[in-house]
Amino acid sequence: MDKKYQVFVSSTFGDLRKERQAAIQALLRLGFIPAGMEFFTAVDEEQMVFIKKIIDDCDYYLLLIGGRYLTGGGDVEGGRFRLEVMNLGKTPAFLSHYDIHFKKLAAVEARPLPVRRRYRFDDRIPAANQRIVIDRIPMPPDTEIIFGAFWYQDFLKREHLFRFILRIAPDGHTRPDVTGVDGSYSHWD
Repeated sequence: MDKKYQVFVSSTFGDLRKERQAAIQALLRLGFIPAGMEFFTAVDEEQMVFIKKIIDDCDYYLLLIGGRYLTGGGDVEGGRFRLEVMNLGKTPAFLSHYDIHFKKLAAVEARPLPVRRRYRFDDRIPAANQRIVIDRIPMPPDTEIIFGAFWYQDFLKREHLFRFILRIAPDGHTRPDVTGVDGSYSHWD
């Protein structure tokens, strides 16, 4: 009888969702038994002990590396949105364009609104895990929601898109809170 090998698939989850699915499908086609965090819920320490035992019982451990480099957002100060970007990768990222929109909640409740390459930036963002302010954009006083995107290339010159949506809190800080907006915004990066 042929042995069925069990493979634990590990990676960051949100930014490598498609890659995880492709790896799991490939393992299934090869006759392996995939395991991963999406099959369990790690809600407490006892559950983590269980998951570690599953990992120990697997024949192989597949680690997917890659995914998101840039993240961004910002806060409101003096009627302007302070647009920040941060490189979470290990190598520089080349930011080429960005887009920002200021809306009332009602504008994003019913449908997703598009982003496009509106502003050119064309500069390297170092892998320093530091926030870099790239613009301070005047915004309408009745703004409730800010959303936008960054287009950038990794060190292999592959293009990536990072989209974000933020709600302005009463204290002027922004939060990635998507309650009350069209459901597709919750699937953004």
